[in-house]
Amino acid sequence: MNLVRAILGGVPEISPVGYEKRYGNKEHIIVDLRNSNMFDGGHIDGAINIPFSKLDKKLKALPKNQPIVCVCQDGTRGREATDMLLKAGYSVTNLAGGMQAWRKHSRSAR
Repeated sequence: MNLVRAILGGVPEISPVGYEKRYGNKEHIIVDLRNSNMFDGGHIDGAINIPFSKLDKKLKALPKNQPIVCVCQDGTRGREATDMLLKAGYSVTNLAGGMQAWRKHSRSAR
């Protein structure tokens, strides 16, 4: 994966549809990087809230033996967090488009 990143750049991302297919029944951690007010206003089931500004202090609380998916409002902070976690040795993917894409997908899936 690091070789692919080095060649192509960027961080691994997954769409909302891809997320449901890959992680629907698989054990994983989804880290919601938004502030607590935004998180309390709606989040993906099972997500834990670690605001981006506190992520570096909370890294050790995250297990390295499970895949992690980062989500933010629009995918920007998620990419930054994914890069940080990759550099720290985690298996991590960003939810492309963040909660905006998730909500759009959820409305279209009804």
